[in-house]
Order: sequence, then structure tokens, then C-alpha cells
Amino acid sequence: MKPAVVKVKTPRPVAVGAAAKRQPAPDAADRQQQIACAAYYRAEARGFVPGKALADWLEAEAELGERLAG
Repeated sequence: MKPAVVKVKTPRPVAVGAAAKRQPAPDAADRQQQIACAAYYRAEARGFVPGKALADWLEAEAELGERLAG
């Protein structure tokens, strides 16, 4: 049986510096998509070992929050 493949929409890049001031904050759907993408890459980096999905999500969520806060 093949493993399930999850297609993730590529998130918009988060601008830094002056450009960040001109762009609105991502809406809830965009934010969730960016977190999901980052969490996926965290899971991929550790070989998709089960039992760490929540930790991956929370770390990705915190990282995005830090980036948006500036």
C-alpha cells in the first residue's frame, strides 16, 4: 500500500523590512496553509517518524508568529 500523499499549496513568502509594512497580514486560511507547509517540512526533515505531528505544528505556528511580529 502506498503512503498517502498530501498536496500542500505553496504559501506566499513573508516579506521582510519595508515591504512587510506594505503587505497585509495573511488571513486565517493563508496562515493555516503556511503553518501546514512548515510543519510538513519539519516532519520530512526527521523522516516522518510518527508521534511528533503536534510538536511540528506548534513549532511551525510559533515560528510564523515570530516572523509576522517582526
